[in-house]
Amino acid sequence: MMHSKFRHRDALWALMTQALVILICLPLVWFFWQIQAAGSLLLGGLVCLLPNVYLYRKAFSHFGARQAKQILKDLFLGEAVKLLLTAILFVGALLVTWALPLWIFIGFILAQVGFWLAPIYLGVRKTLIK
Repeated sequence: MMHSKFRHRDALWALMTQALVILICLPLVWFFWQIQAAGSLLLGGLVCLLPNVYLYRKAFSHFGARQAKQILKDLFLGEAVKLLLTAILFVGALLVTWALPLWIFIGFILAQVGFWLAPIYLGVRKTLIK
């Protein structure tokens, strides 16, 4: 049970890192470009972040060896829903009349990079704490 709590916390850190990357980039884009670019960046970041939040909640809704089959089933279903949700959110974001498509994609990519950087940050953090 303790081991699953660490995984739960690491996954939450990954989501927080993803959100943090967008929140750091948002004022920079607003300052150097314009509010329309910053809003589009935020839309793209949310297109990446929101489906990951769904998957996080779905993946950690069950714990324990007795529920292993249910956990695996939820992971597969959660990933399928995440991909569908990402596609729907992308279409929705691209249909927003004021949004700039390039900045939507940049926001999505930055959020994804933030998600990839989280394990590196966690590995360095855990090494420093030891």
